[in-house]
Amino acid sequence: MLIRGAAAVLTFLLMISGLNAAEVYTKDQLREFFKEEESQTQPFTLLKDSFGEFNPVGGFADGRYRLENYYIEKVDRHIYILHLLFRKKKGIFSFDQKVDIPFWYDGRIIVFKTRKGKFKFRVPSQEEVIIKDKNKYIIRTNEPQDLKIVLPDIRAKYYLHLRFEW
Repeated sequence: MLIRGAAAVLTFLLMISGLNAAEVYTKDQLREFFKEEESQTQPFTLLKDSFGEFNPVGGFADGRYRLENYYIEKVDRHIYILHLLFRKKKGIFSFDQKVDIPFWYDGRIIVFKTRKGKFKFRVPSQEEVIIKDKNKYIIRTNEPQDLKIVLPDIRAKYYLHLRFEW
């Protein structure tokens, strides 16, 4: 935290003094900066109406589990792991199910891998609509697109609602 603050102050002072800040950093430092920025971008957000249906051995904890939390870990270029936490409350008891689903995403196609196999989905594309308004044309882009998918797994099914934003 202190290092980031010091770097921000140094950059600000260099900009005020008229020096070009890009000359201060080496190419390796800039490459690491952009690599870090790229790793922080998420390919999609998972909406809270996602849920899982589990059928573990025993039967007491069977049923629908709501999505409690998730995060996406970037492993490599185009390769991620979706970490999911599902929770079900039954009386005074609560049951948790943690699931890790690897997936591949390149911006157009997303492929999830479960123990039942690979499941490929086409990501909705951003569309532009041209509207004629009296004497001019208006170009309007569509809102973020949603994709509802079902991923079968051994003794479970995951109903995920993904939102892709551009």
